[in-house]
Amino acid sequence: MLINNIIVLLALFIGLGACVFTLYFFITYLRSGFGKYPPFVCSLGKAKKIVIQEAEKILQEKKDPVNVADLGCGSGSLLIPLAKKFPQHHFIGYDWDIVPYLIAKFRSRKLPNVHIYRRNFMKESYGDMQLIMCYTGESLSAILGEKLNQEISKDALIVSETFELGSLRLKEKIQTDTLKIPTKVFIYQKNAD
Repeated sequence: MLINNIIVLLALFIGLGACVFTLYFFITYLRSGFGKYPPFVCSLGKAKKIVIQEAEKILQEKKDPVNVADLGCGSGSLLIPLAKKFPQHHFIGYDWDIVPYLIAKFRSRKLPNVHIYRRNFMKESYGDMQLIMCYTGESLSAILGEKLNQEISKDALIVSETFELGSLRLKEKIQTDTLKIPTKVFIYQKNAD
């Protein structure tokens, strides 16, 4: 009898969790302008590992403190490990959605070199950034590429997970897979043309 009650409670808990999760994604989709901004998706697997490795290579070469931005930072799964490894650099994360913003804000609370903002990253300026990481979604990639190409310095680098950015000069494309789904990591520079 007790086991049956536990199974019923567990099933109710899982069902309620699935309903809340579905409702959250539906509301987020509506609030994002019907998919204009990507939903909260944690960077994971090989793609996350590659983004972090590429960012580490870039940051290890920098002698002086630099500014790093993560556009669509989600829960901070890229920024936080980098900020711990490179405390001399300044890390800024932007996310428009309240849930990942609160998670990233909480996770980074003890890191003085990390600042998380709940803002539309398309309205920010990136002229003082030396490294930008992003997961933009298909609908923003072209206009974000144009914006970054106009604003960044010639020595700044952009690491984009999954989405190609227009207008920028492609420095490297890395093929990988995450959960057996083929994906790419792109590294860009300002297009001088």
